[in-house]
Amino acid sequence: MESNVLLAFSARLFERLPARDLKLIPKVPRTQEFPYREGSGTSLLLNFYHLMEEQNSTVGQACFVCVSDENMQELDTDGSRVCPNCFPVVALDAMNGQQSLAHVGAHVLHDPKVDRCSNPCGFCLCPSPTCQIFLKKGKGAKASLKINTILSNGCPNMVEFSYSVAEKSSKSSPCSNVPVQCPLCSKSDPAIWRYNMYQHIIAAHPSAQPSSYQSIWFISNFEKVEMKRIWTERHKVIAKRPKKPRVPLVTSQAHTSRVALR
Repeated sequence: MESNVLLAFSARLFERLPARDLKLIPKVPRTQEFPYREGSGTSLLLNFYHLMEEQNSTVGQACFVCVSDENMQELDTDGSRVCPNCFPVVALDAMNGQQSLAHVGAHVLHDPKVDRCSNPCGFCLCPSPTCQIFLKKGKGAKASLKINTILSNGCPNMVEFSYSVAEKSSKSSPCSNVPVQCPLCSKSDPAIWRYNMYQHIIAAHPSAQPSSYQSIWFISNFEKVEMKRIWTERHKVIAKRPKKPRVPLVTSQAHTSRVALR
């Protein structure tokens, strides 16, 4: 494909990306082959080393990079987002699904501002049916359930997590608030979050006995204690190790999305 076509295509994709999703762009470490770089008769390997050692050289500058005239420093963060109900603001690590589930789950259990009868989303606390989460079976005979990202919709804070780990409360991962398929609903209906299942059965299936489905919504004393601790310590800031300084990526001004937007 010609450079101008790639530039226009990448710029269009970048424009259509909501600002809240910028931090969800997958992070890929630099390699000898990525990002694409300008060539000048040298190999990509040599271009890579020129990029590392000769910052003022035109050899090896990155091509087809989407940039904005606005301040895009948030793209270079650690993938954090903020809790919708916390003040002062509490950052949630989008790369750590278990941590996000536990923090939001603590709000579902203990935040008086959250109505569990509204089936609040375990990702963003929005009431149903704003967020609709669907499940699917993973590949393989012994594979566990996972989020069906194609059918699921409406949630701006959806994060990846291991369903098999999250569905069982443990010392390292006490929160078991995962989407669960209600056995009384149609299989085509969206899943219900475990912490909301008891209220869902009472409200949506009044003739049913919630005790008959206790295995789905039951929370152990251990989990209750740990989730209470997470709620109490929700504003506690965990110190992070300082990052190693990175060599800045030099981009080719002739191969950035700015050219397509002129």
